[in-house]
Amino acid sequence: MRDIFGRFRLAGRKEERTLELLMIHLHDVIEAVLQLESLVESARNGDWENVGSISDKISELEKKADNSHRNAVIAISKGVFFSGIRDDFLQLMEQNDTVADATHIAAKIISDTPIDKHSFQILFEEPKETVLELITRTKEAVHLLEESINAIAVDAQLAVSKSLLVEHAEGE
Repeated sequence: MRDIFGRFRLAGRKEERTLELLMIHLHDVIEAVLQLESLVESARNGDWENVGSISDKISELEKKADNSHRNAVIAISKGVFFSGIRDDFLQLMEQNDTVADATHIAAKIISDTPIDKHSFQILFEEPKETVLELITRTKEAVHLLEESINAIAVDAQLAVSKSLLVEHAEGE
């Protein structure tokens, strides 16, 4: 049974281009998320000039993600994939865009409210549940999501198994 369905390909030429656009958007989202750690570390060290610079970079990446989101949504809406799958991809795009928006908002809040280093330390006091742990888990989840989407064009079963790992990472 694995041999019959394990290598089932979900994507033809049009779908592959759409998946490529989806991956461009996800890459833009990941790039924004990856900046959060540097932003928080700079705030922790009281380097508010760098915080502002990183926040500006995240803002640009969020705008870039908005553009790539729009392009992918247009491609998906043009009728590639089956109707139900199309809706799933549109929902996925919205969720990805929510991550980019939340990253931008978090960066803006931190950069617009410089506080002294001592007060900022509260985010790092819990031994296992610091803000850096949250950022690390977020990065892991978006990388797993990227792997899952990449697998869609190659192996549907692998994509599903990766998506379950994404769901588990989200829960953490």
